[in-house]
Formats: sequence, C-alpha cells, structure tokens
Amino acid sequence: MAVLLAAMLVVLLGMTGLAVDFAFGTLERRTLQNGVDAAALTGAADLASLASTDAAVRAKGANLVVDVQTMVARNQVAATTSVVCELVDNANAVTGPCSDPPSNATSGVKVTATNVRDTFFMRVLGVPTMTVSAQSISRVSSWASESPNPANNSGYDVWGSFFIVCGYDTIEAPSAANGNRYTPYSILSGTPESAEPQAVNGGAYGRTFVIHESNPNRLANCDISDGEFKGLNSSSGLARLPTWLYDESGNRAGPVSQAVKTYGGCPSVAGVGSDALHDCIMIIPIFTKVNAKARGDWDMRAVRFLPFRFIRKDANTHWGTLLDNVALQTDTATMVAPWTKNTQRTMTVVRTVN
Repeated sequence: MAVLLAAMLVVLLGMTGLAVDFAFGTLERRTLQNGVDAAALTGAADLASLASTDAAVRAKGANLVVDVQTMVARNQVAATTSVVCELVDNANAVTGPCSDPPSNATSGVKVTATNVRDTFFMRVLGVPTMTVSAQSISRVSSWASESPNPANNSGYDVWGSFFIVCGYDTIEAPSAANGNRYTPYSILSGTPESAEPQAVNGGAYGRTFVIHESNPNRLANCDISDGEFKGLNSSSGLARLPTWLYDESGNRAGPVSQAVKTYGGCPSVAGVGSDALHDCIMIIPIFTKVNAKARGDWDMRAVRFLPFRFIRKDANTHWGTLLDNVALQTDTATMVAPWTKNTQRTMTVVRTVN
C-alpha cells in the first residue's frame, strides 16, 4: 500500500509539474519573445543607419550590439539569459555576428535569447531544469518614390510634416562653406519640367537648407507669386508621390498628428513654433511647380519625400540638413525591393519578419 501511495504521489507531482513548470516556461518564453522582437527591430534600424553619412545617424548604428542587449534587458528577462545577435541576408542565412562589419549581402538582424531555468516540480521526475528560448528576425527593406506611377511607390502620411520644400534653387542656409550667405542650391537635378520623378542632386546631401522662413527672399518658392509662401504644408493623409499637394498661405499653427517613427524623429506637436522641433528628423515632400491658386492655397506638384534633420532657429525659422539615409519604422510603407547594406535608398523600412 505504501509503495502504491508513493507511486501515486510521484505521478501526482509529475502532473502538477507538467502544469506548473510548463505554465512558467510559457510565460518566460513570452517575455523572451517580447525582448528579442524589440531587440531585432532595434538592431535592424541600427544596421540601416550604418549606411548613412550623417554623423548622428551613424553614431546610433555603431551601437548595434549594445542596443540589442539593452532592448532585451529592458523587457525584464532573467539575468541568466544568454543573448546571441547575428546578421542575416534576405534568405535568413547568417552572414556573421553583429559585432562584425556587415557583409555586402547583409539585410537584417537575428536575435536569439535562451535561458536555462530551474523547475519546481519536474525535478521529482529527474528533470531539474528546462530550457526556454525565443528568436526573432527583423529586416531592412527598400522604401521608394522613384517610379512615375504613384501606385508603385511607398506611401507616407503628409500630416507628419509641417513643411513642404521647393526642390529648385532651394536656399542653402549660411555656413562657413558658402561664406555665411543665403545661396541657391537645387535639391533636385534637371528642371521643373523634367520627367517625373526628378532625381536628387547628389551634392545636396549633407547641406543645410532654409525650410521655413517669414522672409520670402530667403525661401525658394518654385514661382509662387503672391509672396505669402513660408514653406508650410497644408495637406494631410496618406500620399503616394508624385501627386498634387497644397501649401498653407501665410501662417499655420498646426498640428502635426503623425510623429516620425525613426531614431530622433520629430514628435507630434501642436504648433510649428514648438521647441520640440529642433535636432529631430522630419520627412518632407519636395515640390517642383505650382498650379493656379485654389481654395485659398497653391496646388504644388510634389515628386519626392526626403528626410531632413531639423534645426529650430526661432518660432518662424527652421533649417534642415538633407540626410542620405533614414530607417523608418512604419506599417504604411510598401516594401518595394530587397535591401542590402549597399542598396542606394534614401529611406528604408524596418520590420520584424520572423
């Protein structure tokens, strides 16, 4: 009888162990999965940043391994958790550890977290520990508006930008390089009548332009004739360029309802004069020509979205440095092509894929 009771007790403890230890293991795996998802997404954004020439963007990308470890830890995983970060290509094949320079084929980051935890009841059956692990892969993909057919291009919410910029004879802000003068330097190559979408002038990257200015003599306007243009955007909603947008003549208070989802992205704010619009990244539509004034505003032919790092000079003056690479985190952009670290795209999209 005692033997039978002992056997039944072992079975009972084993069943309890299956329920309790499995439940705790499942809970821990969910925690690990949250951690590796956030870490892989962060690592992929850092990977894309490494292709930039902007010092602030590249500095963020250089911390890839540190950022991955930090994001896992922030999700309250056990201190005994082992985290492995690897670079992968478009087929999820490992191209090297995250601590190595990315290869030409690298397009994503794989993060694996593993923890060996003690069991509560399963040790009665000779199982003193159980291994819990989770894995996530995030990849960088291309984001583009280079096709003349808007249906083939990535969309973006233009309500995320206070501003709209003329791409021809754009005014470069004063600097030591240009003798501290306001000088014209076109962001786009060609002419306003060139085939759409016009190419970006490669020499414009890294230059700082006047984006918003109350003095019309310091702002390119693409032949807007009434002297009211200050660089303010009045369009809203998801747009696929090229298309017609419209500006706000005179002053506008805001708001921007769509924050820019990238490292250092400009926040959603209530007014264009906000102190928050400084040293942050904003995605801005670039226009080439205008139609006759309608609805009190000008129709403007927008052909590209481009990223700028913003500098707030005062409430009515903003400058922006044109960036050559920004990684966005968005669900509204169409990923139109595979990406590797050598893909020449101004903007990219980072998503968790596995």
